[in-house]
Amino acid sequence: MVPLIGIRFLEGVLITTYVLFAIVIPFFVVYACKLINGWALIPGIITAVVGFPFLIAENAVRYITPMVLIVGGVRLASRPIIQKGVD
Repeated sequence: MVPLIGIRFLEGVLITTYVLFAIVIPFFVVYACKLINGWALIPGIITAVVGFPFLIAENAVRYITPMVLIVGGVRLASRPIIQKGVD
């Protein structure tokens, strides 16, 4: 995070958004490892919902599309791995 602040990629409210989404990642990883851990979605989704308005407020809409594509790609790429673990 510090290098991103140093090159002025993260400024103002984007720092808050970055921290909130960094907190969300472990909850989604716990859920992705075992789909039975549905409890991990509750704090993860709540934190993401809190962080999303900060992202929009900073006129960072140009970052939303790449973020959605990356998350979607990771989800699609990890689907076979997750399905093997369920069997």
